[in-house]
Amino acid sequence: MEQVTGLSDEQTEASFARESGGSRAEQGQMERRSHHLSTVAVVGALMSVLLIAGLGYTFWPFRYRRFEPLLQRIFASKVTIDHYHCVFFPYPGMVAEGLTLRRNATPGSLPVGTARRLVVEGR
Repeated sequence: MEQVTGLSDEQTEASFARESGGSRAEQGQMERRSHHLSTVAVVGALMSVLLIAGLGYTFWPFRYRRFEPLLQRIFASKVTIDHYHCVFFPYPGMVAEGLTLRRNATPGSLPVGTARRLVVEGR
């Protein structure tokens, strides 16, 4: 079937290929390939960030399960902490609130010491 310009579909396709440097099918493949590569790059970057965050949290030196036994060993007392959270920015560290120190030998005795808030900041 002839178009208004007098060119057939094959001639129109050939003229488009010459002008744009490739056929429509080739350009479609290039666009899909480009979209696929950008998707792979974004997913790869996201996976890298998650891996680094997971490793950082796993080996974070200010985690509660590392810090609480350290305090008990240093003070030779049972340490209770009401609230604890890690700080990542601007400096790594942690904040512990409501600390109470009790001697290990006498479980029902008065506290040896208390602290309303303890802030540890690394540099």
